[in-house]
Amino acid sequence: ITANLIREVAVSPPQLAFSTAGAANQTITITDKREKPLTITRAASSSDFVTVEVAPAGGVPRAQGVVVKLSATAPAGHRDELVVLYTDDPAYPEL
Repeated sequence: ITANLIREVAVSPPQLAFSTAGAANQTITITDKREKPLTITRAASSSDFVTVEVAPAGGVPRAQGVVVKLSATAPAGHRDELVVLYTDDPAYPEL
């Protein structure tokens, strides 16, 4: 058996870490190389201290940024949180 694997949709970076005593933000970039690329329609966070803003999509291959912001009022310590990206694509409804 042989297979050719092709990454159609990439999320970069796949994981974020914040190490700070104040507010901070980082951008996730979603790239879709397919003929009909997906669009991130909205995003959600599992934390009240993390907000997510979806930027407009564009370019070839199509890329879309998502800014993840950590509040200055976030408590100190280690936390694992989730960011869920919702799309308009039935093959990839959530990332």
